[in-house]
Parts: sequence; structure tokens; C-alpha cells
Amino acid sequence: MRKSIFLLFILLCAAVTLHAQFDALYKGRIAAKIAQLAFDEESVLWFTDANTGLPLVSAQVVIEKVGTVTTDADGLAIFSTPQDGYYHFTVSKNGFMMVEDNFRVALGSVFFN
Repeated sequence: MRKSIFLLFILLCAAVTLHAQFDALYKGRIAAKIAQLAFDEESVLWFTDANTGLPLVSAQVVIEKVGTVTTDADGLAIFSTPQDGYYHFTVSKNGFMMVEDNFRVALGSVFFN
């Protein structure tokens, strides 16, 4: 019985470690993708499920004075960088609460508080 409990404990520890490593790799990959898009003069808003942390795929993002974009498989809404200023956006997807917020573009970079 003790061996079974110890083995279960070891397996749980391994699962937690693997999840943390995968999460770090995933976030690193997303950061690299965002950096490349910024180099290509595109801007990005990243959306994830607040409960699971998983990407919000195929959500509609409406950005005033810019247009409508759909999030990709990584939850990224990619759009041409607009002129400096403040922009209002909404994000919606069936089964999720619609969210409204604002972001600022300054010197070609998106700032979101």
C-alpha cells in the first residue's frame, strides 16, 4: 500500500513538472511569434480563457477605427498597427462573456493596462 501511494505521489510530481515545462515553452513560442509580428509592423492582442488559460480560438475582435479580426489557434488577434492613439475593442465568442476594453498605440506599439 505504501509503495502504491509513493508511486502515485511520484507520478503526480512528474505531471506537475511536465505541465510547468510545457507552459513555459508555450509562452516562449507565443512571445517569439508576437516579436516577429511586431517586426513585420503588425500588432497583436492575445486572448485566453480565464478559467483554463487555453487560447480563445476563433473569437471575433472588433476594434473601433481598425476593423474586425478573428483570433487564431493561439488566441492571437493580429491586425495592421494603427496610428498612435486610443482604441476601443470588444471580443466575443459563443459560450463566453463578451468583453469590452481599450488599448493605446504609442510609437507603433500596443500598450494595454
